[in-house]
Amino acid sequence: MNKAKFFEALRMRDSGVFGTSLSAGQVEGTEALLRAGDGLSVPHMAHVLAEVYHETGHGMLPVKETVFPYSKNKNPSDGTVIARLDHAWARGKLPWVKTPYWRDGMFGRGQIQITHEYNYRKASALVGADLVREPWRALALPISAKIAVDGSRLACSQARSFLTMTARTGLTTITPAPL
Repeated sequence: MNKAKFFEALRMRDSGVFGTSLSAGQVEGTEALLRAGDGLSVPHMAHVLAEVYHETGHGMLPVKETVFPYSKNKNPSDGTVIARLDHAWARGKLPWVKTPYWRDGMFGRGQIQITHEYNYRKASALVGADLVREPWRALALPISAKIAVDGSRLACSQARSFLTMTARTGLTTITPAPL
């Protein structure tokens, strides 16, 4: 891939993505993903970039859950994140959550927001680091990019296997499994 042309296209006014400029962080995060995704097909890499664009509020760098583009503090303490999530949950703002997964520190971190201990365990196996004992390491750019890319590879592989099995058995419903 010609990275110069790629970034030039992102900066075009009509790209619909970043406008006419990218911050140093957006470039750094995007480049880390491109390195981690070397060899992915263009549509697959586009999917990874789009997911990270959404998950990071367009910032492309790893963030903690509850950090938004307008957040002044881009790196709140774990206690602050837990308090924010508790507050939102108590007010009914997280209706899809049955039990608070964040209280043990397994809240979303990274370019792709991994949550829950079982997902931190899976991500640990992908990156060769103990993210259950040291969840903050999911915020390190090389680790975060590897989780985003390899997690996507794994999810696509599992989806293909599931769809193949579904076609063979005649099942018609698909329930996505957690990462």
